[in-house]
Amino acid sequence: MEYTERVLCGTGEAELDPNIVSEEAGKLYSELQTVIETHGEGVVESLVPIFVWVLEGLASCKARLREREEEAERETAEREELLERYQAEKALRKESQERYLELDDQIDQERRAMRGREKERERRGRELEKKAREQADHMGALEDQKANLSRELSTLRHTHNKLAHTYWELLKKRKDSERDSPLRLFFFSSTIL
Repeated sequence: MEYTERVLCGTGEAELDPNIVSEEAGKLYSELQTVIETHGEGVVESLVPIFVWVLEGLASCKARLREREEEAERETAEREELLERYQAEKALRKESQERYLELDDQIDQERRAMRGREKERERRGRELEKKAREQADHMGALEDQKANLSRELSTLRHTHNKLAHTYWELLKKRKDSERDSPLRLFFFSSTIL
């Protein structure tokens, strides 16, 4: 079976998408067919569901991780937009305050109206600050989720590697036991005589 070490060992450099999983599953199936033809179905019967589960698990974890990363990027963009709006509101508030001082001497009624607008801007500023803090908290939670998913993916990769190692050890033991089998020695000596 030809495969890259990056896909089997999961170094994180290879993108696991459904096409790669399907291709690797096809290669694995071909190898298992060869083993079945050589040694019979019983040798791989219990390994097939495990290999399928591991491949599907890897693809699923990668897809979930990609979704979390995309969501984190969206949240970051929204947070930046909120911060820009807040800065714009803050600049507008400063401009309004200067204008307010100029108009204060001219019209008392206009001064009261501007005070009302100023309070509204401050309220919106507090809301934007609150939203920005909530976004920061949400980003922290997303980072924790991303770390958990990364740990799960690492565990799955480790399990996959252990299964592959066990599989090759079983094959080696099987070949060794067939080589040393008394029946084989009997057939070998019968052909010589």
